Amino acid sequence: MVHINQVELHQFKSFGGSIAIPLEPGFTVVTGPNGSGKSNILDGVLFCLGLASSRGMRAERLPDLINSALQRQGKASETSVTVRFDLGDWAPDEAEQGLEAPAEGPWIRPGQRQWSVTRRLRVAPGGTYSSSFSADGVPCNLQQLQTQLRRLRIDPEGSNVVMQGDVTRIVSMSARDRRGIIDELAGVALFDSRIEQTRAKLDEVQERQDRCRIVEQELLAGRQRLERDCARARAYQEIRGQLHAGRAQEQVLAFEAGKAALTALEQRLDHLARRDSEEGDAIAAAQSAVGLRAAELETLQAEVKALGEDQLLAVQRDLAGLAAEERERERQAERQREQAGSLQRQREELGQRQSTLQRERQELQAGNDGDLGAAEQRCREAEAAVELSRRRLGEVADRSGSWIEARRQRDQHRQELLARLSPLEAEASQLQERLRQAGERRGELETELAQEAGGSGEALRRLESLRSEERTLLDHLAGREAGVREAAEALALQQRTRSRLEQEQSGLEREIARHDSRRETLQESRGTGALRLLLESGLEGIHGPVAQLGEVEERHRLALEVAAGARLGQVVVDDDRIAARAIELLKSRRAGRLTFLPLNRIRGGGSGGAGAAALQRG
Repeated sequence: MVHINQVELHQFKSFGGSIAIPLEPGFTVVTGPNGSGKSNILDGVLFCLGLASSRGMRAERLPDLINSALQRQGKASETSVTVRFDLGDWAPDEAEQGLEAPAEGPWIRPGQRQWSVTRRLRVAPGGTYSSSFSADGVPCNLQQLQTQLRRLRIDPEGSNVVMQGDVTRIVSMSARDRRGIIDELAGVALFDSRIEQTRAKLDEVQERQDRCRIVEQELLAGRQRLERDCARARAYQEIRGQLHAGRAQEQVLAFEAGKAALTALEQRLDHLARRDSEEGDAIAAAQSAVGLRAAELETLQAEVKALGEDQLLAVQRDLAGLAAEERERERQAERQREQAGSLQRQREELGQRQSTLQRERQELQAGNDGDLGAAEQRCREAEAAVELSRRRLGEVADRSGSWIEARRQRDQHRQELLARLSPLEAEASQLQERLRQAGERRGELETELAQEAGGSGEALRRLESLRSEERTLLDHLAGREAGVREAAEALALQQRTRSRLEQEQSGLEREIARHDSRRETLQESRGTGALRLLLESGLEGIHGPVAQLGEVEERHRLALEVAAGARLGQVVVDDDRIAARAIELLKSRRAGRLTFLPLNRIRGGGSGGAGAAALQRG
């Protein structure tokens, strides 16, 4: 039997300094007066093994366990208790076979003869303190230490230590409570505690699984957000690349257009220079032509002046006189025409009178001869008057013909003068017009020459601005290329981050799957509370849940779970009578609800043979 063979105390409560208390075989009791420190030995064991709190060791706080004389000094103080166990007749439990020692913490090995546990408590001058455990010199925590103590059948919740008043409590407790103490001493309580620990561990695992699911949902949501952000980032990168390419192309096109414009300006400048020289030559030729025409104009003006103003005035007077004479001749011709008309009328009257006289003569021939002589005399008078009128009309016609000939000659002379003057006036007006046009052309050429000179300077300034713009565009293009490289690096960083998050997500999914598998394994091994109650009740004819009775290949396992769903938890029984008894039992214990499948009610066809065979095998 495992027992303590030595307790070492250092500055613990009433024990100043260091003291080792051996507990040799045959030791039964420690006696002494009150205040001698008997109970402090047990407090030291409880302190070292972590089996009680500070109140259980009759102290308000852990620093109160240090020797009071050492505390009064006000310096840093420390106390330690070491308990050594004799493992001479200890052997590991058979359930521990195949278990491997943990990588960290203490471990009692088979065949080990002794095992010591040490606990140290350090208190700083400010009142803060720290506590540490070690087993055989290996640092550990309280949980690791209690695990090893349970292997030695020493449980913090058990009855390994009997305190003051525990004997009275044990004697006065009920048989059920004493049975619990006996189970604990026999090791049965150890399995119950392990079951409780497993349940607690399962609850913890389920809680962790819930947390993992929450984390998984958050990660999935984060992944979706990251995917959307990544898609937007890719779209942004593409659009940004297209924008940069478009801007670069635009800049290249603008640069090429600028170069073309510059070439065109240079060509235009050369053309303007050539045109300037040509226009200069043309201006010189025009100036020489203008000089010649001016000389010709001066010659013509001199000729006009040579004619003399007196001659010109005389010609104009002659023309005016001729015009007056012409008007007078027209008036005379009109009068003569009127006289000719009157003479013609008189002649007609005379002709009529002559015909009348002849008729009268013929009438009178038959009359007397006297009347005939008188009539002949009147006839001769009339003929003489007619002849006179003819002569006067001939004279008038002769005078009219001579006047008309003179008028014709004067008109011809005037026309000759006008013909000679009109070309001179037309040539003079043409020369004046050409002189005016030459002056305007000269002004235009001078203005255009000034504009071309200004345009040449403007072209030079435009050329310089285009060159500076070219340098700016090249610098801007270099900056854009640097920005593109930075964007590519940022995109690579985002891709690496995404890969890392995907790897972390895969790890979490594997961890969740592992926890799911463990949970399912625990549930399958333990079953639900209601099913466990039925199986422990001793009812015959209960075979178990469908999940434990069926057999399927591992690759078909997930498909079967998805297809069957909640039916895997239904309990198979022999007949409906057993199912009714099981339902009554669950109602009486308030253990929950279950669904039963009585075999006498199941009717399967050809496709159900495999399921029935599986149930029979189970």
